[in-house]
Amino acid sequence: MDKIPIKIPGIYLIPISSTFLAMWVLALIPIPPSYFKPQTVDSIYIFSLYLFSFFIPTVGLLLFLNHIKKISSRWYWGVPLLFTIVLITLNRDNNILGPFYDTSFIASYVEISDFLSNNFFKYSVSIVYCFSMLLFTISLPENKRNKMSIPFRVSLFTLACVVIFTIADLLARYKYVGTVSLRENFGLLYILGIFFFGLSLTWSGIHYEIE
Repeated sequence: MDKIPIKIPGIYLIPISSTFLAMWVLALIPIPPSYFKPQTVDSIYIFSLYLFSFFIPTVGLLLFLNHIKKISSRWYWGVPLLFTIVLITLNRDNNILGPFYDTSFIASYVEISDFLSNNFFKYSVSIVYCFSMLLFTISLPENKRNKMSIPFRVSLFTLACVVIFTIADLLARYKYVGTVSLRENFGLLYILGIFFFGLSLTWSGIHYEIE
């Protein structure tokens, strides 16, 4: 079987995808608590979050945008993703690591943590994150946009899911009938959408230079 050549800039899409797969990577990290001090375990989780959710994808995105800005008139449509990567990482630190892993870097900054815990912020950053995913898929040069057909569809689906989830969550707070199950279903679809977007972006990176 012939090997698939992965070339620049397609190779940059692979590290970018890590921001969408970061929480899955974090969940699969095998850490035997008996072998490490609690502080060490906390540090590993925090380091892994910022590595896979922020540092690796940011470098990949900067390199990718630097390349396509020479050949794409829409390259700047990928810039919003750069900012939302920062916001979603802070959101994950404060609102996922904190409650579920009992550790957080940003929690020590009380005022920032309180702001990140605000429901309006959590709703907004999730919607903007998905919208920036959609914009990114159409930032490529015209002759390469077909490579983003799958990520485009997944991002559109994920954006629709997070909007419906947000509306259902707001209505559920006022105890509207049926909104709790609607919130749970579309919340799950939103999480899966982020995951499959990451996988499809990796696939696009591998096949970027293949006609």
